[in-house]
Amino acid sequence: MTIDPGLFADDEVGQQHSEFIEARFGDEIKDIFGIHIPALTANEASYLVGFRAADEIRNRCAKAEKETVKRLLSRGYSRSAGQ
Repeated sequence: MTIDPGLFADDEVGQQHSEFIEARFGDEIKDIFGIHIPALTANEASYLVGFRAADEIRNRCAKAEKETVKRLLSRGYSRSAGQ
């Protein structure tokens, strides 16, 4: 059984990303996603490093939510079913 190296942020690069995210965003990541920065996987941390501001992350989340709702509605799912 192999383990995806991106699952855990305890490697050196993951640690550096976590520290960078902590310095750049502070508690914003916890406020947006409801998780603490050390709980991010290396892949998640690598993705978030690319954002310059917490507002960019919020905007991307809002866009993803709209795209998901649009896709589900196009497939016949009711908007009230998931809320």
